[in-house]
Amino acid sequence: MSRQRPASSLVRADDVFYELTEINDYIVLGGAPAVTVDRIRALGVTCVINVTPLPNLPISGVDYLRIPVEDVPTAPLAAHFDTAADTMERHRRRGGRTLVHCVAGVSRSASLVLAHQVKHAGLSLREAFARVRARRRVVRPNAGFFAALVEYERRVRGAASVRMVPHPAGGAELIPDVYEVEYRRLIGWADWLRSKGLGERWGWDWILRWRDRARARILEANAQKEK
Repeated sequence: MSRQRPASSLVRADDVFYELTEINDYIVLGGAPAVTVDRIRALGVTCVINVTPLPNLPISGVDYLRIPVEDVPTAPLAAHFDTAADTMERHRRRGGRTLVHCVAGVSRSASLVLAHQVKHAGLSLREAFARVRARRRVVRPNAGFFAALVEYERRVRGAASVRMVPHPAGGAELIPDVYEVEYRRLIGWADWLRSKGLGERWGWDWILRWRDRARARILEANAQKEK
């Protein structure tokens, strides 16, 4: 199937949230602000998976799957992994192309694309995340969705390639290990800014305040255990 590639006018070069990112020949990932009839037509999209409470665009000849799930860690997105992955795969086999979008193209829609890559593309979750993020740099499923993807990979492939680990700032929160280096760099950068008296001015002090509160909760919990 020959495809018409998007012209430069289809994206705003200054804002990735207004981009529709071609992950591969058959999956496009993006956020709601970028979804228009013209873009869908220009990209050769045959199916749209809408992972928001927003209504679908009425476009003839395009299939729709709507999954109105909120972007919160406890949302039941995992219940839709198989349906979304199989829908993308069905259109791929027909020579079609699926656009998967949420509000920003960061968490919900990205999670469904990762589910497809794990189930149908022969990739581990770690490999899939690296490839998808290489194409769309803002991809970042929330920790709850990532934990669900870890379990999904374990079910589909028999083993998990990503681990959920304690947050570097402390506390009970778990994050995927593929985020760990980023968080450590972020905290280190915020520490340096504070040492220079620039943290509050540049808006980074909240990271350190959050870390300090998390550490205080750990100390308080340990003190209670010792009583």
